[in-house]
Amino acid sequence: MSRTIAAALPEATVAPEPAPRVGPWFAIVGLLLVAAMLAASFVQISQRALLKQALLNQDDYLVLSLYPLESEYERLRAQWRVQLALPAGSGLTSEAAQALQLRYDIFVSRVSLMQTARAQRLLNAMPQAQTLVVGLARFIAHGDDYLGRPSKAVLDSTAAGHLLAELDTLGEGLHQVLVDASLQVAAQITERQEALRRHNDIGLGLTGSLLALMLLFAAIALRQMRRLERHRQRQQHLATALREARILAEHASDAKSLFLADLSHAMRTPLNGLLGMLGLLKDAPLDPRAGHWLSAADESATQLLRSLDGMLKHGPPASRNGAVSTAQQTRSTPSGAVGAVGTVGATSAAPGLPAIAGPLAARHVLLVEDHPINRQYMAAVLERLGQHCTLADNGLQALQVVQQHSFDLVLMDVHMPVMDGVEATRAIRALGGATARTPIVALTADVFDDTERRCHEAGVDQVLTKPISRQTLAQLLAQWPPRTLAVAEAPASPAPAPLAAPPSAPAAPAQPRLIDPAVMMTVRDLMGAERLPSLYQGVFDHARDSTRRMREAMRQADLLALRRAAHAVKGAALNFGLPALAGAADLLSRASDDGPAPQLALAVQRFDELVEATQALCAADGLVETRALPTP
Repeated sequence: MSRTIAAALPEATVAPEPAPRVGPWFAIVGLLLVAAMLAASFVQISQRALLKQALLNQDDYLVLSLYPLESEYERLRAQWRVQLALPAGSGLTSEAAQALQLRYDIFVSRVSLMQTARAQRLLNAMPQAQTLVVGLARFIAHGDDYLGRPSKAVLDSTAAGHLLAELDTLGEGLHQVLVDASLQVAAQITERQEALRRHNDIGLGLTGSLLALMLLFAAIALRQMRRLERHRQRQQHLATALREARILAEHASDAKSLFLADLSHAMRTPLNGLLGMLGLLKDAPLDPRAGHWLSAADESATQLLRSLDGMLKHGPPASRNGAVSTAQQTRSTPSGAVGAVGTVGATSAAPGLPAIAGPLAARHVLLVEDHPINRQYMAAVLERLGQHCTLADNGLQALQVVQQHSFDLVLMDVHMPVMDGVEATRAIRALGGATARTPIVALTADVFDDTERRCHEAGVDQVLTKPISRQTLAQLLAQWPPRTLAVAEAPASPAPAPLAAPPSAPAAPAQPRLIDPAVMMTVRDLMGAERLPSLYQGVFDHARDSTRRMREAMRQADLLALRRAAHAVKGAALNFGLPALAGAADLLSRASDDGPAPQLALAVQRFDELVEATQALCAADGLVETRALPTP
């Protein structure tokens, strides 16, 4: 594993290649493209302004209106001659008067078109047009006296002759103004068309340039995109290599953690059994010198256990645990001589736990443990130590209980359903008041720093690693004296009766890793021999139920439920001296994070086989009721 990682890491940790740089041509072409677009926009705006000016002038429409004026002028002259051709003294007949009146009105309306602002702007540029305008105004003023509405005089032949003569003088001027206006408008149209042609030529040129620049820009952008794509592929390959290296490193870390867990289990279990046996032997009536010997052995085993914890947590244990002292004593030798002896002793305790001096005072202790067998075991140990114990199944129940009663100490399991120990501790600390200051000690089967860190961040005062021996629990209780008034005033519980010397150890089983006889004897002495069959049967029933829940979790692809079911078995198996079963449960709990499904299925099958084999071995030793084992 380590060689594979070492071979993969050098290639994976190569510095990433910098992204391709954008060349100067890209920026230059981009600027030219922007300039061409701005120029094209300017040409379009100029064309629009030119067309708008042409619409405002509309001189060509004015010229078109002058042609009907000349036509109406000729019709009016013709009708006036018809009127003068009538016999003298006949006057205006009704029909002739109506025809002349109609022609006069139409002519006046045409003349009024020349009085607009646009017409005046065009006529002001022609000198002869001013003479025409004055003549037309004078003729209309005279004609309105006879043909206006209402008329001021009767149009007779004499008046009609004078008006016709005046009208005849306007014909040549009107025609000349019409010709000059046509020429001027034609010049304006030609100029406007030339301007539009120039703008069109410029627009076509700019459009061509813009198209060429766009093609060049697209080519450069395509080239840059291809370079970026090649760079992305190289980065993706590098990321894949890094990911594979990380996976290899994680597998190596998992293998190391599994190795440390196995090492911890293999060494911790016999050591805890030794400590339990030594604790029982100290309470038994033995040779007076045996107490000293057993105390030394107890301290040595405890020191070894703490050293193991320190190695597993990668920290120097000697700086944290105890001190070595030397003393000189006088002692009688067997021959009767008296001499000096350079005796070396060690005083030590688990980190943060003081040595025990004298009987323990009664306390109110809340034990929060989801595993029923573990609850019974821990409750029995606490009762043997003279403590008042209240039980809770999970963190939520513990949160409800502490709000109703006061406790001197809370022993909180970390991994529990509904609400785990970390969340429950955080919720208790948030309550405020005296309840929030209740000492909380976390109990966990994990020996790694991450679990301890999470517990302390939530507000846990102390973390102890399972299994918890009676000596360790007594030291813990000595550290946290009673606080509640009710317990302080209550009569002290009687000291536990001295434990009888344990019977001879049972014969070594065929598979020594399946059971731990020393731990089993400790459980028997604490709980009573008559309770062992039901207790161990409960352990195996719970383990078998956990097997069912683990298989159901695999069918549902619920890895969290699988890990919880496996972890629930681990603590009970350690407390009741079933190391192989605890190891299998721990392996399943750790492998549930990222283990492949076939490997998990094999691990569950191995766990189920260990349950059957361990129960059969315990049944042979009389630790469980002899009965037909259920089919898995």
